[in-house]
Amino acid sequence: MIRWTPDGQPPRASDPPVPGLVLDRDGCLTVEGHHLTDPDDLVPEVDAQDAVARAAAAGWRIAVVTNQSVVARGLVAPETMLAMHVRLAALFPTIDVVYHCPHLPDAGCTCRKPAPRMPAAAVTDLGLDPGRTLMVGDKVTDAGAGRAANLDVVMVRTGHGADEVDEAIAAGIPVVDSLATAIDRLLDA
Repeated sequence: MIRWTPDGQPPRASDPPVPGLVLDRDGCLTVEGHHLTDPDDLVPEVDAQDAVARAAAAGWRIAVVTNQSVVARGLVAPETMLAMHVRLAALFPTIDVVYHCPHLPDAGCTCRKPAPRMPAAAVTDLGLDPGRTLMVGDKVTDAGAGRAANLDVVMVRTGHGADEVDEAIAAGIPVVDSLATAIDRLLDA
């Protein structure tokens, strides 16, 4: 697992714990693209930027957790992945930290979602209150990682979400249309 912060410093944990959003990147924050390899490929999902900014303004800390096997596949150099994080932070300036798993799906690592290592690290590193932290992604594996880290979860229909709705519903995972919808419901609750 690789951890990156916009300022290059380790994240500072809030004390007392605060609410948080743990977000998948591709298909949730940004438009899904198969094995993105260029920072300019990152395009925000509709209304995601405003929604994330509103959550941050309401006191929610923001973490991104993303499987990025493009590194292990040799499609993206580690330096390019870091440039992609810089681009993501330019699109979403309230992001506190980005975690990525650079391993192949069958590598047997402990960080690739649905393993809980990345969301659990976000909770610890940012000082998030697990009872007030929501994991949002476009795959059932995202929800699995959040649940394994004892977080509430929501799956969006964007990205791969439209193809996994039936599986999500069968697993009792709430499904909403988009990240903006999830955040709107969260802030209105």
